[in-house]
Amino acid sequence: MKRIAKTIEDEGADVIGLQEVDNHWSERSDFQDQAKWLAERMGMFYVYAANLDKAPLNEGESRRQYGTAILSKYPILHSENHSLTKIGKTEQRGLLEATINVKGNQLHFFNTHLALTTAERHIQTQEIIDIAGQSEGPKVIMGDFNADQ
Repeated sequence: MKRIAKTIEDEGADVIGLQEVDNHWSERSDFQDQAKWLAERMGMFYVYAANLDKAPLNEGESRRQYGTAILSKYPILHSENHSLTKIGKTEQRGLLEATINVKGNQLHFFNTHLALTTAERHIQTQEIIDIAGQSEGPKVIMGDFNADQ
């Protein structure tokens, strides 16, 4: 986590999209809320979207989630996670949308992590185009597209 924060800080990015983000998920991330930790470390605003959401291991603990996050130097006015189509028993994917106030201008920032199969990626890509097309003004679409071409 410290290395990721340092990389972001060194690059001076104003808005960042992250994929494969744990929120109390497992031992691999020490059950941390990774998006919150990074945002607090860097003094940024953030939103998190769980695409996988499981019950806690022990009663009274936080739900275990895995998904995407957006970190921003600028205030985030609104966010919504759009579930994307999946085929069969594959992993649920989503498109995290955030409206960010960049010096008085509204930027629509979309972050995703697409499926591993070509068929699912084609469907999900069209859904992303349709969803993003509903927003007026400047847009950024980014993510892990899992495409080799």
